[in-house]
Amino acid sequence: MCFYILNLLVQKLEQLNQYPDFNNYLIFVLTRLKSEDEPTRSLSGLILKNNVKAHYQNFPPLVADFIKQECLNNIGDSSPLIRATIGETACLLQNTSPSVP
Repeated sequence: MCFYILNLLVQKLEQLNQYPDFNNYLIFVLTRLKSEDEPTRSLSGLILKNNVKAHYQNFPPLVADFIKQECLNNIGDSSPLIRATIGETACLLQNTSPSVP
């Protein structure tokens, strides 16, 4: 039963990745939705990081630029967990994209 639920979650995430704005939503939750708890914000960042790793080449330029800018603007978040998540995503972006502003 647990495997079934996990499989449904993976399928749902893949469906959501068909929408370009999904990654905008993830970076928004990570960097701007301060009313959410840290684990929720960090999970959003982890999903985003995995999406960058797997699908970055398919991101529209405006989405990629927004994610890069948000990472740079929020690398100094007050939460160590959020800073670490943003830092990991920024490093992955640096290694994945041809240029980071």
